[in-house]
Amino acid sequence: VIDRVEHLVAFPDENVVEIRVPLAPFSTAPVLMPGGLITVTVPKGVLLDPLERHVEEVSAVFRCLGGAGDNAAVQVVMQSPPQNAKDVPGDRRLVTAHFTKDVEVVPGGTFRFRRQGGRIRDDVLIPATSASVVTQGPVLSLTLPEGALSVSGAYEVQIPAGTIRD
Repeated sequence: VIDRVEHLVAFPDENVVEIRVPLAPFSTAPVLMPGGLITVTVPKGVLLDPLERHVEEVSAVFRCLGGAGDNAAVQVVMQSPPQNAKDVPGDRRLVTAHFTKDVEVVPGGTFRFRRQGGRIRDDVLIPATSASVVTQGPVLSLTLPEGALSVSGAYEVQIPAGTIRD
């Protein structure tokens, strides 16, 4: 039973409530063994919606992975324009990458758009949380500033480690 307010963390902008469970009293309980089922129930009236009305009871069931979580890194499986594409229009602004898993951006990260052989000071930096960056499931879309492809040559998008996560 989670009965202390510090165990609930609300993210109202994302319509999310995170329940943080202290593991110390439960670490040897069978429910936390691999394959154990965990049921989380939030009784009616504990949460309020944006109009401050009581939310109906909500329940969810989870299976404990027992520390066997998904540790495989995401990989790019497709991109547009394709790698080594020729004759990409200079007014193109949308670049997409398709990954092996759903991804999200990490606040504070920055994408770097670079012309190969170009000067670092000419790179286009795109903050991960800007309106120019959109993730939808496994697809990352970057909208480049006008003229980013105006100089002919080969370009690349650099995604520094920690800029996206699955």
